[in-house]
Amino acid sequence: MTTPAITPDEVRGLVLAAIERIWNANDWSTAPETYNEHVVVHVPFQEQPIRGREEFRAFHEALHIAFPDWHATIESAVAEGDTVAMRWTIRGTSLGPFMGFPPTGKSFVTDEAVFARLGPDRMGAEFWFFVNEADIARQLGLMPSGPPPKALILAMRLRQRLRRGK
Repeated sequence: MTTPAITPDEVRGLVLAAIERIWNANDWSTAPETYNEHVVVHVPFQEQPIRGREEFRAFHEALHIAFPDWHATIESAVAEGDTVAMRWTIRGTSLGPFMGFPPTGKSFVTDEAVFARLGPDRMGAEFWFFVNEADIARQLGLMPSGPPPKALILAMRLRQRLRRGK
């Protein structure tokens, strides 16, 4: 029996419910029914995509250890086909280590863009996160405030070009 096609409204509803249940409530218990076993997650501060539900779980746990009050507020979400494009505001307080950085005890609030694609099984198949890393680093006291130095801007642009293979 073929699974009926999923509508954009259903895609949007499933993704938004997963954000509330898994990420905002920090409850990974329903992830096996939410994310495909081979889910792929693209995060800008990772050299390679996160591959598989177990790697995604490890990222989720590390994020929630570092920022126990991590929370996303969905500002807008638009679905087309099997994909949802979202703009959300994320916030959290640095109370544990993350990506090699020690906790700072400071909080951040920033906007982020996220794309989520569901597979034919109606489970999360692929995600793309676009994070303002410099803004978060400044708010956490890991980078000086003010505009970034020109050398940093050039290095970030070079990194983006290299990642795209140009």
